[in-house]
Amino acid sequence: MSSGQVAKLVVLVLVLTVAAVAFWPDRADPNSEDAEERLRAIAQLSGRTDDESTNTLLSLTGDPKPHVAIAAVKAIAAAPRFSHAPLQRVLSRADSSPPARAEAAAALGKCPKADVEVSVLTKILVSKTQDPQVRAGAARGLARRRDKTALNELVEALEDTDPRVRLWAITAIGRTTALRFEYDAWTSPAKQQDELRFIKETLRRRTSYK
Repeated sequence: MSSGQVAKLVVLVLVLTVAAVAFWPDRADPNSEDAEERLRAIAQLSGRTDDESTNTLLSLTGDPKPHVAIAAVKAIAAAPRFSHAPLQRVLSRADSSPPARAEAAAALGKCPKADVEVSVLTKILVSKTQDPQVRAGAARGLARRRDKTALNELVEALEDTDPRVRLWAITAIGRTTALRFEYDAWTSPAKQQDELRFIKETLRRRTSYK
């Protein structure tokens, strides 16, 4: 390569570098004390699956601001074919807030590896130690999954102490079976024993529910 060609190549590289600096968006700081800056960093990493991006988003799922933590979970789940592993890590982390864990559980419902997630979600749904928000998130995930193997746990959740869990449980039953029932999630289950018996009897006749 002649000296003239080398000089032209150097000039071209300089021009491309200047252009990249001019048009590349400023990279937000995920460690900023400003919540809006952290949200901007999450938006820039949304849908990316490389290790650095995933680890940064995972760290932000433990953010003290619930809306930031939820945004980080959604960014992990924004990838076209995301892995269930990061979301399960959110569910198991001690510093994950209930809203973040609830969003992770809901996101698992659309994860491609259904055979893993259904059992994970049903265990959360009927757990007496899980926060009600997280149980409701698990029911949301099952509403997305529409897997009939979860019907037993979903029916059990119709008598949950929290109306949000009951609402998503009856929603999941409806989406999974295409059946509609007279059941009010905001009314105490103790006052809906006839409705609950009818739901169970109908599901026994028409589905795999036992």
